[in-house]
Amino acid sequence: MKPDLTHILTYLSVVEHGSLTKAAAILKISKSVVSKHISALEDALSSQLLLRSTRKIMLTEVGQHYYD
Repeated sequence: MKPDLTHILTYLSVVEHGSLTKAAAILKISKSVVSKHISALEDALSSQLLLRSTRKIMLTEVGQHYYD
């Protein structure tokens, strides 16, 4: 499955702002939609891009390479 451009742009926003909540506010979509976009992108790439906790988001090594 090919990555969707909307999902890629959502991922870039999350990485650049360091938060799903901030990315959601900037993109004017809900936090749950942001999360679904990230999950769909990870599924399309068959790789985990972000490590998520309740307090912070960290890029995986693959996630950093994909961002670069």
